[in-house]
Amino acid sequence: MKKTLTVLCLLFVTLSLAAQGSRTVSRSIDGKLQGKNIVIDKVQYRITYRTKSVNNTEERDSLGNYDYGMDDMRLDIGSKVSRFYSYTRERFDSILYANMEKGDFDTSPGVSSGSIRWEMYRNYPEGKTSFFDAIFSNRYRIEEPTQQPEWEIVADSSATIMGYPCQMARTNFKGRTWTAWYTEDIPLDFGPWKLCGLPGLILRASDATGQFIFDGVGLQQPKGSFDLIYNGSNDMAERISMKDFVKTAGRITFGDIMAAQGIKMTAENTTISTFDGSEENLDDVLNQKMPYNPIER
Repeated sequence: MKKTLTVLCLLFVTLSLAAQGSRTVSRSIDGKLQGKNIVIDKVQYRITYRTKSVNNTEERDSLGNYDYGMDDMRLDIGSKVSRFYSYTRERFDSILYANMEKGDFDTSPGVSSGSIRWEMYRNYPEGKTSFFDAIFSNRYRIEEPTQQPEWEIVADSSATIMGYPCQMARTNFKGRTWTAWYTEDIPLDFGPWKLCGLPGLILRASDATGQFIFDGVGLQQPKGSFDLIYNGSNDMAERISMKDFVKTAGRITFGDIMAAQGIKMTAENTTISTFDGSEENLDDVLNQKMPYNPIER
């Protein structure tokens, strides 16, 4: 039987809700694992980066600007280990699970859930960088030797960021060209994500496409009064290479998301009417890939 759905957006609303559901499932699993957190260091410095990231590179507004997702990313630096993660998402999870413990299972606790799901540890285990991300409810671990970008310092460059004098540096690293601003007033060779190895803390960084932007907005020196936390259950995450993870995540379709939520649709001989009056086969729509723009490629 041939069916015609008059509004294509009905399907995309369904898919959007399914996608939100998949994120909730992964958070639920992560939340259960949070009870096994372990302290692996003490935070000596905590830097907050106001972060803009692009998931769908094809989506632009009338002025040609990207549709950015927003996160407050935190870099916790200990005496031996550092952790980089979305505080926006961590706060969302904290409120969500606190509500669940009270019997309130509302999955929208009134704060942003952020856009970045991955987190990473530098020098844990020693000499390695451990990167964690998820596909649906499956968590993955990418463990690699820690690498430092090969930076080119830009002479006669200067800026003041968070009150600190900064100098510019550039690098081609992990598939993107990055510009970073660092300050020697804070002699730490750290920065957002995997950007490191400069003679001072990186306070601002962006890739050449403007798809990932990290702006330092806060610096604390707790001097060991905060714990640097590792989720011990991350050790149960499936080990995978970054190349294979990106390949797998990049193949996810709208149909995969619906199937992951237990939503079944029969696409045979089904067409959808689009806004311009043309028709698309539902099977073709379900096989369209989800937007995916990894920071490392």
